Amino acid sequence: MYSFKAVFAVVASIALVSGAHGGLLGLGGDEGGLGGLVGGLLGENGLGGILKGLLGDNENALSGLLGILGGNPGGLGLPILGDITTLPQFLLDFLQKVPSDILPQVIELLSNTSLNINEITDKLTDLLSGKIDDNLLSDLLATVADLVHELLDGIANVLTSLGKVFEDLTDILQNKDQSIAQQKDAIDKLRQKSPIEVDTIFFIASQVVKSLQNGQISKCLPNGFKDISLELLNGYVEIFGTELIPNQKYVFPAKFRAAVFSWTGGTIEIKGGTESAYISSESTAMVVYLNIHATLEKLRKDREASGKDTGVTQRGPRILLVGPTDVGKTTVSRILCNYAVRKGGTPILVDLDVGQNNISVPGSISAMLVQKTADFVDGFERNMPLVLNFGHTSPGENLPLYEALLKALATTMNGQIEENPAAKLGGMIVNTCGWVDGGGYTCILKSAAAFEVDVVVVIDHERLYNVLRRDLPDFVTVTHVPKSGGVEQRPRRIRKIARKENVHRYFYGTSSNQLYPFTLDLSFDAVVLCKIGVEPLPDSCLSFGMKVEDHRTKVVVLEPSLEIKNHLFAFSRSSNVDANVLASSVWGFCVVTEIDMEKRSLTILCPQNSIPSNILVYSVVTHLDDQLRR
Repeated sequence: MYSFKAVFAVVASIALVSGAHGGLLGLGGDEGGLGGLVGGLLGENGLGGILKGLLGDNENALSGLLGILGGNPGGLGLPILGDITTLPQFLLDFLQKVPSDILPQVIELLSNTSLNINEITDKLTDLLSGKIDDNLLSDLLATVADLVHELLDGIANVLTSLGKVFEDLTDILQNKDQSIAQQKDAIDKLRQKSPIEVDTIFFIASQVVKSLQNGQISKCLPNGFKDISLELLNGYVEIFGTELIPNQKYVFPAKFRAAVFSWTGGTIEIKGGTESAYISSESTAMVVYLNIHATLEKLRKDREASGKDTGVTQRGPRILLVGPTDVGKTTVSRILCNYAVRKGGTPILVDLDVGQNNISVPGSISAMLVQKTADFVDGFERNMPLVLNFGHTSPGENLPLYEALLKALATTMNGQIEENPAAKLGGMIVNTCGWVDGGGYTCILKSAAAFEVDVVVVIDHERLYNVLRRDLPDFVTVTHVPKSGGVEQRPRRIRKIARKENVHRYFYGTSSNQLYPFTLDLSFDAVVLCKIGVEPLPDSCLSFGMKVEDHRTKVVVLEPSLEIKNHLFAFSRSSNVDANVLASSVWGFCVVTEIDMEKRSLTILCPQNSIPSNILVYSVVTHLDDQLRR
């Protein structure tokens, strides 16, 4: 099954990592017996000394690392590693069955620091061949194989959970409201729950500190983590439809991604390091987007002329952008809005993407009037947007509620544009989320109906294009366009980070447009917390013939508890906690940063210095604030 040589390669490796730096004590025998021999093997001058030499003289790091891998509370629990005070039993049993006349030679080989593993294996093979029972070797091999398998499984589990524990540890260390003692208690609790991961992170941290002190890590930091400046020297250049002014420097923050495009050519100068900068000859997508803009502009002009003839302002064109996640829907909506503004229009931008909303915070749908081209970094001016709180980051979390909000937003916007002829003529550009199958497809159809769109643009999804052509009315034009070559797929982790940055930007703004939120202490009696959606009642609790109310759109009062900490809440415009909360727009959002159940008070981070409403609607979206200011 396994070779005799392979057995001893593993056994020798086990012996190498089994030594404690304090030496081996009390293994049953005086200095001349097995205990004495093995004690010498694993002491300071033996293999324990080798291990200590590999890690330096830092006994804390050594014992900590051994504890992580070994049998300390919460460790992997393997007898082959850890804070060893006895030999692993299977290895002890094996050595006890080695003939006494060659045992000293075996120990001497294992403690010979001048030999590598292969040399030790060869010499042990020659020494023990024919002198021990083959069954003994088989038993030893089976034990070693089980331990190695257990070790690898344990390591895989640790690596899987390491990222989550690191996030939890970061949250603790960045909590400025906690004292040092409170942080220590929180870390101790986390260590009790995930001891291996916590100790591993601290060990890595100690090595990083050494590397930073030696200047090793700072040399490896990518230049892309620094701000860069861009200047147009000559020609014509735009970024997502916004023109650059010649000889003006534009500063972009670290990790910012942008496509600089020119229709006629131009020269730009970039100062500062970039993670990636290249020139692409692909312009097919931009030509398509320009053609869409030209079509919309022609519709606006035709309807404007028709309105002058009849004396009634006609409704401008409405376009719905659909497609899977990360095909550039948000970018296209930005380009079309910018192009419309540059032609003198005032379109309405509607964002139905609750996962990555670009008008308000994640977990909401929103709309706003666009009167100026977007800033390269800050985006469009958010001047009095209309925002409805959904409270989740995916429509599938509560489809009935999402569909109700679609209708409410469309109804409100249709009513408001009647008071603003320019906005009515400017039309609507509606951005959607990336869910295109099942319930997501139903949401697309209902969005098209609610906003009464004229054009549906499908980006990079031919099947979706064909089924929409089949299912939408004939008066709706459906077109299929490619995605831009610069679009990148974002993993879930990056999308989660983007949501956190979005919430942070809502409260604190950007480097060029900083905001300063307020921290307010409120009594439980000063506010009413509520949420939309409850658990369904079992059939056994219903009276005969009783009609079941849809639990997913039911508004209920939420009692304050520790569970709401770090959650976002919307300030509802509704005056009472009733069905009106469901479709009411919101004044804005706050985040609960602290809960004191004894004092019956909560602390919130709020953009205003006072709360605009005492009715707060719960959202599952969370934000750990790291810049609390009083």
